[in-house]
Amino acid sequence: MGARMGSDYRAKKDQTLIAAAEKQRDRAVAEAAENLRAANACGQLLQD
Repeated sequence: MGARMGSDYRAKKDQTLIAAAEKQRDRAVAEAAENLRAANACGQLLQD
């Protein structure tokens, strides 16, 4: 039983780490999209 509880604890810890990494990835994707929009806007201004 003790081994299973340790395994459950590790699984919960892993899930927490995965959720944090996914949240960080989502923020990075949103930031990259914003940077791309800004770069496109600058490009449009330079063409005009």
